[in-house]
Amino acid sequence: MAATESVRGQTWFTRHGKAALLVLVVAGIAVGFFGPSKAGDYGGPVQSGWSLSPDGNVVEPVWCQSNPFVCNVQRPSVADIQAGQQAVAVWTTIGVLGWLLAAASAVVLFFLWLNGRSRTGSSAYRRCPLCRERVRSDAVVCKHCGRNIEPA
Repeated sequence: MAATESVRGQTWFTRHGKAALLVLVVAGIAVGFFGPSKAGDYGGPVQSGWSLSPDGNVVEPVWCQSNPFVCNVQRPSVADIQAGQQAVAVWTTIGVLGWLLAAASAVVLFFLWLNGRSRTGSSAYRRCPLCRERVRSDAVVCKHCGRNIEPA
């Protein structure tokens, strides 16, 4: 069913959009929370303090000064450090995008809630006595069932 088609005057978004936006909020929060933690999993040597100098040499972390034997045995390659830096950058970006998705979806959901709240509390609408669908107060024919109704 296309988004413009309607069932009893409702579009697909009116019926399912709020639930879809709520799912996007939850998914965005999950991605935003777990993205940076994945950066720690895949960052490897970068998370342990290893880095590259501007000229491309491996720079040892501070903890290597007290334990040089371990640092010489477990010295990562330049490729390992570059891969770790890329993983940290990618997963951090995914986390930030997750938070942005959650925030944007929450804002849209909030404004939809405000819009729906103001319309349903309005006296411009009433229920059809025959099919119980919402129609305008000044309607003489129900747009859903097609029967004549008395104006309010």
